[in-house]
Amino acid sequence: MKQILLLILIIFVVQKNVHCQYSTTSKKAIQIFNEAKDAYAYSDFNRALNLLYSALQNDSSFVEAHLMMADIYTQNNQPELSIKSYTKALKINPYIYTMVYYSRANVEISIGDYENALKDYEKFATYTQYQKKYGVIVDKKIATCKFGIQATQHPVPFNPVNLGANVNSEFSEYWPCLTADGRTLIFTRLVTKDESNHNVRPQEDFFISEKVDSVWTKAKNMGNPINTSGNEGASSISADGNMMVYTSCACADGVQKCCDIYITYKSGDSWTTPIKLPPPVNTDAWESQPSLSSDGRTLYFSSNRKGGHGGYDIWMSTQNDDMTWNEPINLGDSINTSGDEQAPFIHADNKTLYFTSSGWTGLGGNDLFMSRRIADTSWTTPKNLGYPINTWKDEMGLIVNAEGNRAMFASSRAGGFGKHDIYQFELPQDLRPTKSIYITGNVFDAETLDKLEANFELIDLETQKIIVKSKSDKNDGKFLLCIPINKNYALNVSKKGYLFYSDNFSLKDSLSSKKSYQIDVPLSQIKTGKICVLRNIFFETDLFNLKPESNAELNKLVDFLKFNPSVKIEIRGHTDNVGKAEHNKTLSNNRAKVVYEYLIAKQISQERLKFAGFGATLPVATNDTEAGRAQNRRTEFRIIE
Repeated sequence: MKQILLLILIIFVVQKNVHCQYSTTSKKAIQIFNEAKDAYAYSDFNRALNLLYSALQNDSSFVEAHLMMADIYTQNNQPELSIKSYTKALKINPYIYTMVYYSRANVEISIGDYENALKDYEKFATYTQYQKKYGVIVDKKIATCKFGIQATQHPVPFNPVNLGANVNSEFSEYWPCLTADGRTLIFTRLVTKDESNHNVRPQEDFFISEKVDSVWTKAKNMGNPINTSGNEGASSISADGNMMVYTSCACADGVQKCCDIYITYKSGDSWTTPIKLPPPVNTDAWESQPSLSSDGRTLYFSSNRKGGHGGYDIWMSTQNDDMTWNEPINLGDSINTSGDEQAPFIHADNKTLYFTSSGWTGLGGNDLFMSRRIADTSWTTPKNLGYPINTWKDEMGLIVNAEGNRAMFASSRAGGFGKHDIYQFELPQDLRPTKSIYITGNVFDAETLDKLEANFELIDLETQKIIVKSKSDKNDGKFLLCIPINKNYALNVSKKGYLFYSDNFSLKDSLSSKKSYQIDVPLSQIKTGKICVLRNIFFETDLFNLKPESNAELNKLVDFLKFNPSVKIEIRGHTDNVGKAEHNKTLSNNRAKVVYEYLIAKQISQERLKFAGFGATLPVATNDTEAGRAQNRRTEFRIIE
């Protein structure tokens, strides 16, 4: 709108001050045209159009009348008629207003007519008097046209499927978000009618649907305390579905920078009263469109706060153990541009980012892009998702399931239930993130079977970095962790007063189609005689050299002993029954001794430690299978006091 009004101003200032007269000599046409200008100034476009028709009946070569008609058609979303009017003006006199080439190109690019738009931009670029003011803009427009021609000639596979009437309605549905198991969908609906079908003030609320037997249930309003009389939208939910962040905009009249990010937690079947995130996440600027990492400890969002690269940038904040959020970091010029970057979505693999940008070269407007993390603060050059996922219209609000093969987004395409519907589609292979699986189960007391709230840590064994921190539900002990394949992981579960639990997930060479693992985690209270198996201590075959991947587990044992200074333990080594009994006993004893020496080196008192090797004398599984023998080859510790 601003560009159009600026163009009108330029046209008539140039006409008045340079040409000193209109392109017509018809006084009647000029009189009617001036009336049309007044109607245009008051946005009475229908009256302005009727007057312009009358002016052209008096002189069909009246260039200014054709140009104003073109601008009105553009604002009325009638691009074909706009182009037709611009073309008539240029045929009458191609030199009188050279800005017309630029204006016509803008309309052509808005409907995907890249070839004609390219010709007009290149023609406009030959007029040197405009280079200083429009040179950079036109260069970018030319790049968009060339990319658009290439993209439309080489479309990517794309077959969007409507989610159906249980999700979509006569209203607009958009901003979908999905739990890691793919069973819970939360989205925004713009409600314009009440239950009695009476028109009401447009209201954005959250709705929720559950997948049962591959079918989405009828969506329900999430209700209080999340939905209010204000507008709520653009949510993101943690992998386990227990934490949600979203945007709420309580705008006063005329206030645009009024959107902030809120957080709420699931408690049983309800949600806690949402809390607006304090500074440094929310500021006096516009913060919106949050996206949580799978463990809920990293928050991505879009903001026009100070310190950015353009209008709206993507920022990232990490959460501390005390639940506070750190000062947000701008994702830098590998993601952000002088344009607008919005609607970030970080996949469960924690390294693939999808977002919307008007700054990177695309097909016009806002396009969807993908980038992969290559370091803690750097990313690959964003890749356009291609045509027809992207078009000359605005696209945003894309999410991808944990498995990485399906995406969801909102579209106003024909054939839907309302203005905008939510669709899903198969994501082309080169646009997919690393497949992620989820681990789900329950934590409970090994003796009483009481459900327990416990702390989870998932550790990348190669880098020794903690990649996920989470907790089991305090009410039912349930948990869900989302982890990318192609890595090996150590899982550690701990709770004060209990022995910790460890497990191992070897997914580095995984080609399995398995989507999830179900495990139960029994925690034993710290009592004399209790045994804890250390599943993430690794040795070279038939040797007692500790592999580097063992450090994470060993350090957990160090922490356990420091946190429980009255505990004394015996490190115990075991083997399978392959080989001679004497050799196995010596090997298991040496392996236990290596762990013993590691603990002493970490300032654990020798008086609190013993070690022993038992060879194959205390199996916990059969030695007739490789899986059983693997369980028998173990290191553990026993509470001796």
